Amino acid sequence: MKGLYKSNNNLDNADESQIIKKKKMNRKTKVFLISGVALILASAIVVGCLAAFLPKIPIHEPEQYSVVQFSSKNALLARLVADGQSFDSIFGGWRSSSSMDLGAPTANIAMDDSELIDTQHSSTNVQVEGLDEADIVKVDGNYIYTLSNNVLRIVEVASGQMEVVWTSDFNENNFYADEIMLYENVLGVLGRSYTADSGEFLPDYSEPSSDDSGDYSIYFYDYSSSMIAIRLYDITDKSSPILVNEIKQSGYYNTARLSGSTLYYVAQYNYYNYDVGSILPKVQNSSGEDIVEMALEDIYYIEGLPQNTYTTVGKIDLSGTISHEYSSFIAGSGTVYFSGNNIYLCDYNYYPQFVSNGFVSIRDDSVSGTTRIVKIQADNLEISAVGEVEGIVSDRYWLDEFQGNLRIATVSGWNQYSNVFVLNNNLEEIGKITGIAPGESIYSVRFTGETGSMVTFRQVDPLFLLDLSNPFNPSISEGLKKEGVSYYLHPISGTDFTIGLGRETDENGFSQGIEIVLFDYSGEEAEIVGAPIFVGEDLYAYSEALYNPRAILYDKEKNIFAFSADYMADSYNYNYSNGYFIIGFSEGELEIRKEIQHNGSSINRAVIVGDYLYVISSAKITSHSISENVIGDVFSTL
Repeated sequence: MKGLYKSNNNLDNADESQIIKKKKMNRKTKVFLISGVALILASAIVVGCLAAFLPKIPIHEPEQYSVVQFSSKNALLARLVADGQSFDSIFGGWRSSSSMDLGAPTANIAMDDSELIDTQHSSTNVQVEGLDEADIVKVDGNYIYTLSNNVLRIVEVASGQMEVVWTSDFNENNFYADEIMLYENVLGVLGRSYTADSGEFLPDYSEPSSDDSGDYSIYFYDYSSSMIAIRLYDITDKSSPILVNEIKQSGYYNTARLSGSTLYYVAQYNYYNYDVGSILPKVQNSSGEDIVEMALEDIYYIEGLPQNTYTTVGKIDLSGTISHEYSSFIAGSGTVYFSGNNIYLCDYNYYPQFVSNGFVSIRDDSVSGTTRIVKIQADNLEISAVGEVEGIVSDRYWLDEFQGNLRIATVSGWNQYSNVFVLNNNLEEIGKITGIAPGESIYSVRFTGETGSMVTFRQVDPLFLLDLSNPFNPSISEGLKKEGVSYYLHPISGTDFTIGLGRETDENGFSQGIEIVLFDYSGEEAEIVGAPIFVGEDLYAYSEALYNPRAILYDKEKNIFAFSADYMADSYNYNYSNGYFIIGFSEGELEIRKEIQHNGSSINRAVIVGDYLYVISSAKITSHSISENVIGDVFSTL
């Protein structure tokens, strides 16, 4: 993508005259870059004494950010080297950025495409309605697309019956697939392309490696050309997909969204070696082009936000002729939030936690770091604002855009307290709630229009309700205190009820089993409805769904909230089981409608097509009929 800032200058020297154009934007807080000589002190007592006399650094003074482009690689290199010296003066050189054997089907479907009917089906559980998220399983009305152990399969389904119509083993062509995305007859596979230095041995991801000789060097690989790769397949003929394009970039894949026919992706490239020959990320815009250095006009540097990471935001139009645009920002992206109209890159800034008296820089945990936010317009991939708030953001669900404002939850210091900030379109603070639950940390946040809810935890789980109807004066409830903690909150659309998925805890706050709770938000405080459900009660359980909401299957119409969990079934022999738990919900209570197991294999996803539930593990797929809140036993196995 061509950048905002263009110039015909061709400057060769690496001084400030190399900066060719700038665009000013408001910034909420000020970060002083602290330079000085980092000394290693022999005594912790001496360090503590010095720290008492070091000046505190303000973190909320306004400042102007500048978005900059450079006319030469030497100019960009000079700036990055200067940033590296600034990092080193504080951190002493440390820098931060934040096999499936399906076998034969039980019955052949024997249908041609003219007979297929697009049956109602489930979709990936997403944060923002209308924005699909890449995952390891996708589904349409007639097919399930599964990615497991680097093998992609297309499975035709009809009335509970299943048949594999296409398989691709990516291990055979030096590609590792992370996730997939589906748009009509285009299937996108997002991952990384690599070659090994030796050119002789490539890893097999299908099963764990073993070596009886005791030489474990087989576990370690040194890739000379690992790049993010996006493969696009025409799947008009599901039995014979055609690879129509492959886009590559330096770095690694972060995340992706689908808005309409546009696939957005985020990639990161960490830059460490100050060498003008390798300073720029490389890109291949299509499979028919050579891999070349990214053009300087597509790279943006933000003054006041030094980093050693390129974050590339790209978009691919999947309708008609596939087109590819991108912009690359020298900015971190530890947390990425898509709102539909904008993409927010969030990165934690440690600088305010370091104080200096001119001789030594010391970290002071009583002073909070900040989160720097870069706002990028989705339509043109240009920066529209840069801002900063107190505290750290650990999850994309802690951010939400509503009526042009950004609501963002943060934790300040080492679990000192939590905050909610409201920022306007220019990322200027217009409202806030600070000092929430001192000594605790945020475990889950969910924003829903003019309201929201937040769970913090130390030994008990306070669930706070947020009133955000007045963005200039947001308010928070006193909080419902209960044992256990919710890692994820799922509103039941059209009601005042929310499902909380988290952990059961003992009186000391130690995690045990998994807990599912139904909350009622209709009053001034949340209330628990009915009895909680426990998996692995008083023992231990784990679920991917605790940290990845895409692992949850939610269908309001069929009354299903479901997820997979590993749980301890025997405390004496430490035996674990894996089950797929289907929870039914109503205004009065939650109930386990069914537990499904694939003996010897962990279930990772399930989808609904018509009146059948298809449960997917690394070993098989089973189908189950759904009828009036009853989940049937195994109907068919693939």
